[in-house]
Order: sequence, then structure tokens, then C-alpha cells
Amino acid sequence: MASLAVEESGQSKVRSVSVDLNTDPSLQIDIPDALSEREKVKFTVHTKTTLNNFQNPEFSVTRQHDDFIWLHDALIETEEYAGIIIPPSPAKPDFDGPRDKMQKLGEGEGSMTKDEFAKMKQELEAEYLAVFKKTVSVHEVFLQRIASHPVLSKDNNFQIFLEYDQDVSTLPSCVESEAGMLRQQIYLLTYTCRCARSPHLSVPVEGNILTWPLAPHSHKCR
Repeated sequence: MASLAVEESGQSKVRSVSVDLNTDPSLQIDIPDALSEREKVKFTVHTKTTLNNFQNPEFSVTRQHDDFIWLHDALIETEEYAGIIIPPSPAKPDFDGPRDKMQKLGEGEGSMTKDEFAKMKQELEAEYLAVFKKTVSVHEVFLQRIASHPVLSKDNNFQIFLEYDQDVSTLPSCVESEAGMLRQQIYLLTYTCRCARSPHLSVPVEGNILTWPLAPHSHKCR
């Protein structure tokens, strides 16, 4: 699938990613849009699902690289996933090389002909776009590998990552300590994890009352 990038005021935007590992029709994830700024890339993570543990059948959130690292670390820290191969975290976006070349090209514009400058500029833009497309692709593949796993796809932190409409990298990870623990509604789980802020939080969970602090060995917040 072809990708289209639009550069405007130091930003680049890409649409459509060629890699697609969605194998479960009940949980489809892709990154249809991404916006590159000088110091960060904002990924639009789009989810389409028929699973009833999500609030809506289709939704999108904006995520940065640190949010992907938060999810990866949360999966690694979960004891129940010992023996499961966790997909490697996507590499941090690095556009310094193409940007440095573009800057040097601009500085040397006066020493070359108009055609030479146009040709080199086109080559450098193509190099930058290739790096950008690869960055988007590896982040999308990371999510799709989790979504296609029968265990990891049901992880609470993964659901938070996909559905919570605010920054997740600052949230403590919620680690299940028993495989049969009741799954919480996403917004309830999110607030429960803020244990330090609300030490006596009470919220309904699937018809029961879940009060923080929870019973030993039932739930841990990092």
C-alpha cells in the first residue's frame, strides 16, 4: 500500500502503511496517520473491534514513542507472561541524519547550480520519507503482533493504550497477578491504577465493588 507524505512548516505527515499483520477480525489495529515534528512523532492509532470489553467499536487515539515503551515495559513486567515472547519495542524515531544533510544542503545552495540543488533536495526528501515510513511501520507492527497474540491481546495495559484518550506514559502499569482476575472496564481500570492519588478509591467492576487498597495477590500497580 503506497504512502503519502506532506511536509509543511517543518512537519511531515504520512498516510497508509504497507505492513498489515491484522489476523483477528475482532481486533484490527493500524496507524493510518502520523505527524513528524522536530523532536517527536505523533502516531494516530486506530482500532476497530467487536470485543465487548471496549467502550466503542471503532476509535482512535494519539500516541508518541514513549507510550509504546510504556506498553512494552508493562508487558515485560507481568509475571504471568514469563515464557511468552514479548514483541521487541520499536526503535526510537531518529531523523537526525536526513535533517543534518538537508541543513548542509541549504548552506551550500549557493555553490551549486539550480538543477544540482533540486536533484539533491529531491534525493534527501526521499531518504527522509523512507525513514519516516519505516518508523511508522515498526510501531504499527509492534501493536499488531500484540493484537494477534491470544494472551497479550487481552492485557489490561494494552486496552488502556488503545482506548485511553490521554497520555499513558505517565501512568503506572497495572499488572495482573492472577490469570483469572476479573477484567475491568477501561476507564475504571485507569483510575484504579492511580493508587497513590486515591488511596481509598471505590469503583464498580462487573457488578462488584472494587476498593483500593485491593485484596493481597489480586492486583498490583507499579
